[in-house]
Order: sequence, then C-alpha cells, then structure tokens
Amino acid sequence: MKHEQELSKVKKDYEKRLDTLKGDLTTLEAYLVEHTTVSQRKEKMYRDIAALRVQYDQEKKSGMIAINEAEFEKIKDVKKLTEEMDFKVKETQANLMALNDE
Repeated sequence: MKHEQELSKVKKDYEKRLDTLKGDLTTLEAYLVEHTTVSQRKEKMYRDIAALRVQYDQEKKSGMIAINEAEFEKIKDVKKLTEEMDFKVKETQANLMALNDE
C-alpha cells in the first residue's frame, strides 16, 4: 500500500512535470513560429530596401543624364543665338556704314 501511494505520488508528479513541459513546448513553438515570421519579414524588408537603393541609383543616374542633356541643349542654343546676334550686329553695322557713305 505504501508503495502504491508512493508510485501514485511519483506518477502525479511526473504528469505535472509532463504538463509543464508540454506547456513550455507549446509556448516555445509559438515563439518559434512568431520569430520565423518576423525573421522572414525582416529579410523581405532588407530585399525591398536593396531593390529601392538600386531603383534610386538608376533614377538618380537617369535624372543626371537628363539634366546634362538639358544643359548641353541650353549651351548649344545660347551659342547659336550668340552667333545669330553677332551676324545681325555685323549686318546692321555694314548697313549703317553704307548709309554713312551715301
């Protein structure tokens, strides 16, 4: 009888310990799932950031190209206008000299 009581007590203690361990296991499994999900989101965010950096660099490069092209066109137009104005000034000067001679 004494052995049965001891055995029953050991069995109850073992079952309590087992229940505690099952609870701990469930908690740890839930933590693992949550941690895995967070880790996956974190990795996705890093990939997204890398993709955005590449896109930013491309946009910056294409923007710089567009600015350079616009500046080149402006310089070309100013040069053309300067040449036209020089021609007009020389033409007007020649006409004034011709009028002077008359």
